[in-house]
Amino acid sequence: METGKTHHRSHRPASPRIRVHSPLIDGNGRTGRLLLNFELIKNGLLPIDIKFTDRRKYYDCFDAYHADNKNPEKMVSLIAEYEKVELERYIKIIKQ
Repeated sequence: METGKTHHRSHRPASPRIRVHSPLIDGNGRTGRLLLNFELIKNGLLPIDIKFTDRRKYYDCFDAYHADNKNPEKMVSLIAEYEKVELERYIKIIKQ
């Protein structure tokens, strides 16, 4: 991270770059999610699939970010939940 602070790597992709991944003006959220996954992979994490059924929760994370003095905690938590699901899925595949 540019700030020089030490953070767990799961905090890095969302924190300094959260505006890049916000819903785009033209409504093309796929591009934003593609950029999010690029950042996750670049930081050694798994790509995630934000479910259509969770889109309200996803958008609420952006609202919370802007309403709470640019605090990324809700987005970081959402991404961490998805990372856990993906990791469990990968482990299950490996064990087969």
